[in-house]
This record gives sequence, structure tokens and C-alpha cells, in this order.
Amino acid sequence: MSYELFMEYYLQAQEILANNTFQEYGIIGLFLNSLLAATALPLPTEILTSALLIGGENIFLVAIALITGSVIGGILNYSIGFGGSKLFKKIGRKSNTEEPVKENKEKQEKKTPQIIE
Repeated sequence: MSYELFMEYYLQAQEILANNTFQEYGIIGLFLNSLLAATALPLPTEILTSALLIGGENIFLVAIALITGSVIGGILNYSIGFGGSKLFKKIGRKSNTEEPVKENKEKQEKKTPQIIE
């Protein structure tokens, strides 16, 4: 890798890490980022963590925000997976999807010939 290419990557990384948008929300933004990263959206927490640590944030607060966000996101995922069918029954989506299946089954039964033995 050439020196110029290395310096270009280094300057781009410095621009990203020096961006104040990352540090604007601070620890709460890091908590929300790790919560969303542990649930549905694959958001990288490394960039925000690096920006906060370079900005002088306390390492223990950063660690606590990452751990609690990830644990709560994991619990949320588990509860969605474990009780998701109950949630869909309450919303009514399951009842809406069962009706066309029953109709198709009845149509299919009428089309199939009866085998007489």
C-alpha cells in the first residue's frame, strides 16, 4: 500500500471521527445505537464508540451504555421471537392470512378427483 493511499484513508477516518454529530447525543446516542444494533438494524457501534472515546468520554460510561443497550436489545429480540405469535394474533394478521389459505384448500379439494377403490 502506498503512502499516499494510506494518508488518504487516514484523513478520511479523521474527518469521520472529528464529526461532531457523533458526539452530539453522547452516551444516550451510544445506548440507542447499541440497542438498535442488537435488535433489527445492523448499525455499527464501533464508529460512535471510537468518536466518544477520542472525544474524552469516560470509558466506564461508554462500556455501561454499550452493555445495557446490547442486553436490552437482546431481551427485546428474545421476547419478540418467543411471544411473537401472540402479538400477531392480537394484531389480527394471522386471522387475515388464514382465510385465503382455507379458500385455496377448498378449491383444491374440489378439483382433485375422487379415487374409488
